[in-house]
Amino acid sequence: MELLTPRGQGGVAVVRATEGERHSVLQRLRTASGEEVMLAPFGPPKRAEFRLPSGIVDDVLVLDRGALGLEVHLHGGIALLDAVAAAFGELREPLRSAQQRLLETSFSREQAMLALEQIECDFPAWLAQVARMPRAECQQELARAMARSRISMALAVPAKLAIVGEQNAGKSTLFNRLVFEERSLAGPLAGLTRDAVTEITALSGYPYEVMDTAGEAEGLDGVDAKALVQSRRARESADLVLLVVAQDRAPSRSDLAIAAAGALVVASKADCVAVDWPVAMKPLARVHASDLASAPSIRATMGEMLREARGLPEAGPVGGAAAVDAAQFQALSELASACGVRTA
Repeated sequence: MELLTPRGQGGVAVVRATEGERHSVLQRLRTASGEEVMLAPFGPPKRAEFRLPSGIVDDVLVLDRGALGLEVHLHGGIALLDAVAAAFGELREPLRSAQQRLLETSFSREQAMLALEQIECDFPAWLAQVARMPRAECQQELARAMARSRISMALAVPAKLAIVGEQNAGKSTLFNRLVFEERSLAGPLAGLTRDAVTEITALSGYPYEVMDTAGEAEGLDGVDAKALVQSRRARESADLVLLVVAQDRAPSRSDLAIAAAGALVVASKADCVAVDWPVAMKPLARVHASDLASAPSIRATMGEMLREARGLPEAGPVGGAAAVDAAQFQALSELASACGVRTA
């Protein structure tokens, strides 16, 4: 039998008997008067007693899901689940498609909408169907699927976003606003952030693994120097780099170098008088992150800035079959490449 609810003690546990297990489960189900429980496929749930060999009797609801199996809603006590496992074998985790896993773990409305759009798609079967199409038709469909999948992957898989900049530039304060939590130490003292702090959040619907890193500075030694090395490693591993520069200071040599390497520039401390910056350091956004009430507007501003910088549309359904995990995207890319469709 499969355990459909999370393991551990809970108020309700849901188990599912497959077709091969249906008969043995039905033999253990009885009405309060001791009669067999009569079920209709996809009919209303029936109340029954689940009489286990251990002598435990539980009051349950039973649903016939047709080809999907027989679903039993029972109490979630660990002793009861152990008794079910003793009677029918170890409770298995159900096989879930990538689309189902995305729906179960989604943490934004837009992710859930994508998962609901894709959940009816048997992706391997769809790929096989496309592969049998005439070559020209196959190429067109694969090219469209690749375009959709680049968007769906950006929505399904968090991009690594490193927040970097000089000490006291306002990185940790901005980080806290983006993740909606006072997760990182922030204050006027330099070097408060030494170990990188990471949190996953959604901005304009797209997921990001946001990293707050140690501040850049010259002449550091000891623990601060090691923290800076870790910061630079985090920057190198990131998909996107957000360079935070206080607008009341001239950019440092480090700021200029990071900006030249392709970082997205944000001017912090927007409540301060701005000094002139080089043309190459034109910020994409100005934020006053020290104002706690500004968190929603900052999240919206940064989310739109990131979305536009990545060339992504508004988050949500993509309008057709698309990959939602790395394995599906690789399979799609391999077929597209074999069929002469550009994948880069």
